[in-house]
Parts: sequence; structure tokens; C-alpha cells
Amino acid sequence: MARYARVTTLAACLLIVCEVAQGHRWRRQADDTAKKDESLEQELCKDKDAGEWFRLVSGEGDNCRDVIQCTASGIQAIRCPAGLFFDIEKQTCDWKEAVKNCKLKNKERKVKPLLYTEEPLCQDGFLACGDSNCIERGLFCNGEKDCADGSDENSCDIDNDPNRAPPCDPSQCVLPDCFCSEDGTVIPGDLPIKDVPQMITITFDDAINNNNIELYKEIFNGKRKNPNGCDIKATFFVSHKYSNYSAVQETHRKGHEIAVHSITHNDDEQFWSNATVDDWGREMAGMRVIIEKYANITDNSVVGVRAPYLRVGGNNQFTMMEEQAFLYDSTITAPLSNPPLWPYTMYFRMPHRCHGNLQSCPTRSHAVWEMVMNELDRREDPTNDEYLPGCAMVDSCSNILTGDQFYNFLNHNFDRHYDQNRAPLGLYFHAAWLKNNPEFLEAFLYWIDEILSTHNDVYFVTMTQVIQWIQNPRSISDAKNFEPWRERCAVEGQPACWVPHSCKLTSKEVPGETINLQTCVRCPLNYPWLNDPSVIGETRVKRQEDDNGADEVNPEQLCDGRPADEYFRLSTEGDCRDVVRCDKGAENGVTRLASVKCPGGLAFDIDRQTCDWKTHVKNCDKLESLKQITCPSGLAFDLEKQTCDWKGKVNNCDKLEKPRKILPILKTDEPICPEGKLACGSGDCIEKELFCNGKPDCKDESDENACTVDVDPNRAPDCDPNQCVLPDCFCSADGTRIPGGIEPNQVPQMITITFNGAVNVDNIDLYEQIFNGNRHNPNGCQVRGTFFVSHKYSNYAAIQELHRKGHEIAVFSITHKDDPQYWTSGTYDDWLAEMAGARLIVERFANITDASIIGVRAPYLRVGGNKQFEMMADQYFVYDASITAPLGRVPIWPYTLYFRMPHKCNGNAHNCPSRSHPVWEMVMNELDRRDDPTFDESLPGCHVVDSCSNIQTGDQFARLLRHNFNRHYTTNRAPLGLHFHASWLKSKKEFRDELIKFMEEMLEKNDVYFTSQIQVIQWMQNPTELSSLRDFQEWKQDKCDVKGQPFCSLPNACPLTTRELPGETLRLFTCMECPNNYPWILDPTGEGFNVKK
Repeated sequence: MARYARVTTLAACLLIVCEVAQGHRWRRQADDTAKKDESLEQELCKDKDAGEWFRLVSGEGDNCRDVIQCTASGIQAIRCPAGLFFDIEKQTCDWKEAVKNCKLKNKERKVKPLLYTEEPLCQDGFLACGDSNCIERGLFCNGEKDCADGSDENSCDIDNDPNRAPPCDPSQCVLPDCFCSEDGTVIPGDLPIKDVPQMITITFDDAINNNNIELYKEIFNGKRKNPNGCDIKATFFVSHKYSNYSAVQETHRKGHEIAVHSITHNDDEQFWSNATVDDWGREMAGMRVIIEKYANITDNSVVGVRAPYLRVGGNNQFTMMEEQAFLYDSTITAPLSNPPLWPYTMYFRMPHRCHGNLQSCPTRSHAVWEMVMNELDRREDPTNDEYLPGCAMVDSCSNILTGDQFYNFLNHNFDRHYDQNRAPLGLYFHAAWLKNNPEFLEAFLYWIDEILSTHNDVYFVTMTQVIQWIQNPRSISDAKNFEPWRERCAVEGQPACWVPHSCKLTSKEVPGETINLQTCVRCPLNYPWLNDPSVIGETRVKRQEDDNGADEVNPEQLCDGRPADEYFRLSTEGDCRDVVRCDKGAENGVTRLASVKCPGGLAFDIDRQTCDWKTHVKNCDKLESLKQITCPSGLAFDLEKQTCDWKGKVNNCDKLEKPRKILPILKTDEPICPEGKLACGSGDCIEKELFCNGKPDCKDESDENACTVDVDPNRAPDCDPNQCVLPDCFCSADGTRIPGGIEPNQVPQMITITFNGAVNVDNIDLYEQIFNGNRHNPNGCQVRGTFFVSHKYSNYAAIQELHRKGHEIAVFSITHKDDPQYWTSGTYDDWLAEMAGARLIVERFANITDASIIGVRAPYLRVGGNKQFEMMADQYFVYDASITAPLGRVPIWPYTLYFRMPHKCNGNAHNCPSRSHPVWEMVMNELDRRDDPTFDESLPGCHVVDSCSNIQTGDQFARLLRHNFNRHYTTNRAPLGLHFHASWLKSKKEFRDELIKFMEEMLEKNDVYFTSQIQVIQWMQNPTELSSLRDFQEWKQDKCDVKGQPFCSLPNACPLTTRELPGETLRLFTCMECPNNYPWILDPTGEGFNVKK
């Protein structure tokens, strides 16, 4: 509405001299009058931005319709049409009821920073706020106000952002990763025009469903072939609502490209311009999740984005795209020009102005391709017709009214590209335009057939295929054999399903609607939407214990933080003889209460912790003992942390006890809230799903005070084998069940060797000794390990070599911050920056491009609760390997976290995830560290080998390895995890020798495999008996027995600094190009600061 009103208003009113101008415009009858008029005009226009409209008189009625503008030729006045008011903030006419600022004369004046002064106001690397105070240059236009007057965020367009991307530098911007030119018209690879294939990209926006499937079949009928013999291809930017995902799946099977166009297609255009990074992530990454799940697209090919209404989202959109590993955007339009523009990467500044739609173009450097939308020339006779603005979408060329006009339009724009620089010709449609105008469709098909029959140098390709050609420019003579263009060349065969599931679904996010979701995969419980695209959050089943057992004792709660040898009473009633203690050594780690009863005539003295004569016991009215400790000298007791700490760190010495958190009223004899609601501690009722969501909703905040795995009202349900089905879900009641129900003697005994920390010169030789290429599993493939890599001091050339040899690389954080509480209490954004950031660093500087970095291990094994796992789900990490399972008689198999953990939350500050998450847990079974398990008394287990503190000699280590192997091998053959820090093995040669000896001994068996973590999951998803395992493709298909040379023998040794680590110069070893700065938490690419201009 606002856009249309603005155009009509300017067209109708620009030449009108409204009453304001007629009655008061300066009648120059004498020179002195003229001077006064000039002075008044100068006063009015002082401090006004170019093109800014403002009012002379404020108020409702006609005063809210009239505005004026300062121009080079004087004051210009307009009046909005009847029924409209002028919105002074939006600077456009809009419906009366939508305008709330009639009392404002001027648009809010934002204080501007002092970026350009005759003399510098600040030292090098700093710039001045509007109040002349200096802050670091990098803080300008970062989305947060750092100046006291907020001026650092008030001059952030593409021409003024102090940290904007630099102009194109061809010496730095080199294919295949970067492409730019000064004006955007240069041909990649500097090929002669005649040698460049003319690429044409046909795209369609919005839902794929019964309204357009037949149209797509008619255009892409399998008979229209490119000169290389392959079917012509197109790109579909799919929005969610009403999409038929079986049709999306079939479109992808036939070789077309599927890209994302958002979940909601929010019809407020301003939403997209101002959306946050999280908004863009939910809309676009969420849409990819939906497509991949319900169209069963598993090849990581959904890499493109187009924003609804072509409303670019500025740096926020492109930051999201980098974080979510999207390859390209196709939203930005370039104004009509001859010659047209080639696509470009966003590392450097856009080669054209930010065009159209009040756009918010990105100003910073981004690792994203822009498939720029060249505007089309819509003139009927370009040689004679006057200039007309171009149009980006074909169906927005409003002057095309007949099939003949459309045919001529296509030919003219084809010639513009073909005869000049052969930049890709983009033809962008909404299907309804072609379907509702049969003569347009007929003209379009005739034109396609004509082009294909008369040109052997024209290819109809997808967006990604254009990028593939730009990255590796090939002449026309080579194009026929260009491999990326021959994938899915001419697809035959049957659809994935002839009759898809027709799922009638609802969602709380779309109230009152029942929407039909068509898919070849299983129906979800709810209609996928913005906050739950995978429909994981709604798969919980009703639990009977919520209504029963209100008076039962919860041993986990009673024993939390209580020593195992402390006796206490459950009641003061009776004869004072009965007490209990906490027994945490039960099978599978379940905590139980062990009862003790004093003999007749005696009572239990709770203070002295022993039975005594009744007459001597004076504390039968006490449930538990009061104990006293004194912190060592120099320390004080922190009541919040419940531990001694340095005095300077303790801030609650003035308090007597830890603050008592008010608990919600979750269990009562009679319900006090209606169904679907639960009671706060105050008795107020709120929605059940608001409990333990990270935000206090009760007035007393009690809804966030009972959120452990066992009491969270919205906790994941108990395992339901009927719902939890492989390959996507695996669980069992106690965690010990073998996947696929295979007999133990037919299960391969998998052993996973993992290392935590940096990979560098301190340990590379150790890894080469253990994984020397001569040790092979029974299937002939080399043994594998998994490396959880932390960033600082890592050698990325060495990591690249480990990956080349087939080992798994996973992430262990960027900072490895040494405060364990940081990880336990980390926010979603903390985990995102640490783990997704670490993956970005590894992928970039170890050049790992196969999307194989999918595992996470938390430093200090400090699990981050639901926040960690929410991040992992959003960022498509497949598994976590941080949760430990207590030592039990039968070890536990890995499991998915859709359902509740099959063991207690062991150690790690007890911050295990309580909710459902689409993540595998590669659980760390504790090792039995006893020297002689048949004789020695019980000892707590250890999860990392080097934490088994009683292992002092090689012989002890050898016994630990073989005893724990037998514990697994002779029971349920759950994977045996051997988790190390390399320094432990290097500290004693005998430890390393015993590990190698153990490996070689195990490999003599025909049923033991040393695998990576992901290989364990692959087997569990497709359980295969030993008799068929030698041909198990998931373990053989890639890098089975790797030979050859490293990627580079002499990596770049980059001496780097970063503002995040002041005073440190760190060397980054990589086979890739050195970054500007040492990558760190706020700048994982190393390019975020000190951009040279």
C-alpha cells in the first residue's frame, strides 16, 4: 500500500502548488522581500537531509496530508490523496489509521557521528561519536549502540558504514572462492565473449502444489535438452505454506534446484528489511529443515535464499547465511544497465548502487555469492521508445499484455546479454502469471524451443550451476563435458511415492487453521512452522506420573549434593530407629535409598551418625545432621556456588544461607489448575509449556526453579519404541538394548578412540604412530579416530591431513574457557559462538568442505543443558559426546534425545538436557578402573582414560583396556569409548606402547572395528550383522585406505593478532591464505577487523 501510494502521490502532486505554497510562497515584490524569503528558506532547510519531506504545520486533517521538501530549485510541496495521510517516519503516504505521527513536523533527527572532519579528532583505529567522544572503529554499525548518543548506529548505509566492505581488489579476490570487478561486467576467467556459454536461469518463487505442478511438467517435459544432451534445469525458491513436499521431492529428483523463500512469507515487507539474524535464521534455515525433512532431500543441496518481496535484510540476512552455510542469495536487484552484471561474491563492495524497495543492502564483507537480479528492459522498441525503469521479476513488467509482446521482450533481453558480455540472463516468475495467461506460456515455450534449436552455446541451468561455471570457467567447446552440468543429466525412473501421505495438521502458531501437508515421509504430529520446523518440540506423550504418585519420595532430589555416607531420617515419627542413606551405585546409576534400622532398645543419633541407647539420643526430632566446615586460609565460602573460593571472588559473606528459590506447585492431591496449566508457587496458574523455557513467567519466578531432567514439567517423555524407530530415532528403557534386535555374537564390537584439544606439533607424531596406515579393520579399511579440536594453537594443515586420511574432525570450542561454570550456564548464543564458530574456523582454515563436522564435545565435559542442544539442533550438529553414564554392569548404547535419557544425569554439574532434541548422544560410558575387578572393592568409574588416576604403569593400563573391552564384548557389545588427551599418552612411552599393542591384538579378531563416532551412528541407523559387514558401504564408501601426499608440505605460518586477545601474537598454520587477524570468538573468519580500503 505504501509503495503504491508513494508513486501515485508523486505523480499526481509533484506539480501541484498546494494551498501552503500558493498562500505563503514567497512573493518577491522587492529585493528586501526576496532576501527575507531566501533567509526563511535557508532556515527551513537547515539540517534537513536530501529528499526529506517535512510539515510546516502539524495536526490532523489536511495538515497531515501536506508536506514540503527542500530541493536545489526551491521548496517543493505535495499533498497526499484523499483518504491518506503522510507518515513522517516512513516518508510516504499511507492509510489514515496507519499514520500515528501527524503531530510531528519533522522526521526524528538522529545524531550523526563525526566521520569526516578537517582535522582528525581521534587516534588511529578510533572514530568520533556525535558528541566527539572516540570509540573503536569496529564498534560502528555493529547493531549495538556504543556511543552515549547512539550516533555510531545512525550512519550505516552502504556509502557511510566506516567498516563497509572494501572496493573490489582483483589481486586479492581470486577464483574459485571470490569473484568481483569494478563495475560488475567483467567475464570470469577473462574469456572472449564468443567462447562464453550463454546461461539462462529460470526461477519460480513460492509454494509448489497442485496449482502449478502441471505447469512445471509442461515446461520441463524431459524433451527439452541443453547442447550437452542434459535436460534443461530451473531453480525453485520454495515457501512453506501449502507446499506439496512430495512434489518438491520429485522436482529435486529430476535435477532441478530447490532453494528457500521463507516459512511464513510474512506479508509485512518492513519485517524483512528490519529482521534480526535470529529472524532470518528461523525463516530460512528453518525452511531448509522443513524441505530436507519432508521432501527427503539429504544431499546438502539446499544452499540458496531469496527474500520475500525481494526485501533485502542487510548485514543481518547475510550474517545468518554465513552462519548457516548458505552458498548464495538471489534477492538484490541491479538497475537496468548495458552491459548487464555478472554474479559476484560479497567479500568486496557491491559493484552497483543499492536499488529499489527502500532496500537494506549489506554493507560488510560476507562469504556469500550474490546471484544478482539484472533488471529486464521492458520497452517494446528499445531503439525508439523513451526510457522506462526496468523490472526484476518478469511478471512485474506491467506493460506486457500479449504473447507477442512477451516474445519480443524475451528476444530483446536475450540479445542484450548474448551480444554484450553474456552475463547470465535471469527470467524470474511466479507460476500464476504463466498459468493464468495461456498465450504467455505458449510464447515462452516457443521461445525456449527456438533458442535451443538455433543456438549450440545456450544452456538453461540452475543458480548453483552458474556458480560452478564461474568458479571454473570453461569455453563453449568444453561445456558439453563440464561435469557439474552433467549431474542428474537426464533423469528417468519413478517418483519416490505415487500416493503421498496427506497429513491434515494444525499448529499452535497458526491458530484456527487445518493445513494439508503432503509428503512421502511419515506425517508429523503438528504442522511445521516457525518455532518448530522439525516438529520435535511437540512429540511428547502424556505421562501418567504427572497425575500419580504425588506423595512419593524422589531419591534424586533428596540425594542431590548429599554425601553417600550420610544417614538421615525421612520422618520424625516412630521410635527413632529408622534412617536411610543415598546409594548411587545401583545398576545403571539409578540412585536409591538404602534403609538402616537400629536394634531394639537403641535409637539413631543423627549428629553422631550411629546407633546409641535411647536415653542418650536427644535429637529424635531432627531429620538430618548439622555439619560444620572451615574453608582453608585465604578462601571464603560461596553460598551460591556451595564451595570454598578465593575471598576476592565471594560476594555473599553478608548472607546466612543460600537464597531459597520458590518452587512451583507441580503435584497436589487435587488439581488446582485447569488441564494444560500448572501452578506457580503463588498458586497462580500458567500454561504448562511456559515452565522451564528460560524466561520467568510466574510473578514469583517459580516456573524456572524446578527444571532438572526429573522434574521439568515439559521434559522429554520416556522411551516409546513404537514411536522411536530407526534410522532417525533410537532408545530403550535402560539404554542397554542392541539396535535392530541383533544377537550379541553378530554385533561388531566397535571401539572409538577420541582425542580432545588442539592438533599441533606437540601431538602430530603421536597420531602418526597410532594411525600409521598399516592397521586395518576386518573390512580392509584403515582404523579411524575422532578428533575434538579446540582452536588456540591448532595447526590447521595437520587437521586437514587428518581429515584427508579419513579421520573424523569434530569441535571442542574456540576459547576452551577455563571456567567450567561458563559451559554449564552458557547461553544459546555462547554455545553458538563457541561451537558453530569453531566449525567455521575448521572448515575454512583446514579446507574441510564436505559438511562432515557434525560432532560436539563440551570442554571439561560440562554439558550446557537445553541451550546447548537447542543450538546443536539449529546448527545441524548430528551428535554430542559430552554426557557420561555412570559405571554399570551392562554398558549403554548411544541414543537419540527425542526421549528421556536412559540413565541419571551423572556429574557435569547435573545440567543435562531435559527436553526433546533431534540430536544423537554418543554417551561416554565410565570405565571400570579397578586393578582386579573380581576382588577389589568398588571404585567410581572414569570417563576419560587419563582421569583414571590410579593407572600409574603400563601394566595397569593394559589391564584396564582388556577388562573394559571384555565388559562390552561379553555383554551387549555397546561401543567401547577410549577418550584421551594426547599429553597423557605422550607422558609415558609405555602407555602409548600398550595402546598400540592392544589395538593390534584386537585387530586379530574378525569382529572388532576401530571406528569414528559418526561410523557408529551409521551402523546403528542400519544395523548389519557381522556376516555382511565387510561390504557395509557406509564404512567403505569414502577414504577406506588413503594414500598419497598431504595437501601442502609447507603450510603458511601466519603470525596474527586479534583485539580479542590483546598483547598476544599467535601463529596460525594453514594451507589456505592467511586471514587479516587471528580468528576468535567474535571474528571466526579473521576478516572482521582492520579491513583495508
